[in-house]
Amino acid sequence: DEPTKGFDPVNRRLLMSIIAERKQAGATIMMVTHQMEDAEKLCDRVILLKDGAAHAYGTVEAVQDQFGGTTVRLEADRALPGSKSYEILSEDHGHAEIALAKGVAASEVLNELVGKGVSLSSFTPGKRSLESIFVSVYGDAGREDNELARYPEAKETVDARSAEHGDAGREENELARYPEAKETVDAHSAEHGESEHGGGVTK
Repeated sequence: DEPTKGFDPVNRRLLMSIIAERKQAGATIMMVTHQMEDAEKLCDRVILLKDGAAHAYGTVEAVQDQFGGTTVRLEADRALPGSKSYEILSEDHGHAEIALAKGVAASEVLNELVGKGVSLSSFTPGKRSLESIFVSVYGDAGREDNELARYPEAKETVDARSAEHGDAGREENELARYPEAKETVDAHSAEHGESEHGGGVTK
């Protein structure tokens, strides 16, 4: 369960090597992880669970085929421009993954990007990554969990804040994620003369 949680890069790589060796020796390994790149490299079969239901199950290749389409992973010197030729699945500090529109070849997108002045250091067509599939299944909550799994220091900060502020801290975090709920709480507070941080809504 989350075998690399809190590990530095060196020890994380060491543990992944040990798991890979055990797999090659014939051991059956069940791994729970938010690190989709690890699942993609190590697992023969994967399952994505949400609210107790399986949203994807099978070999890595089968799950990638289930969510379909050709994608391109690339590195660019700037944010990618919008286009009808592709959909941006993920984009972070110059690294991006895009899904090609039906009938559009990777070479056409490459020419389009270069023509728009985008400088590319890598451009690799292939199947959709498990990370982008994970985000599709879990939405923003999944993206948040995945980022916290990738950056343990950030998760420790969030956990420390929750411990420090208790329910109030969690309430503020939830209200920040759901603006409609915050508007309802603010309206209720104004109606009943409660302060914004006065312990939440009185029932």
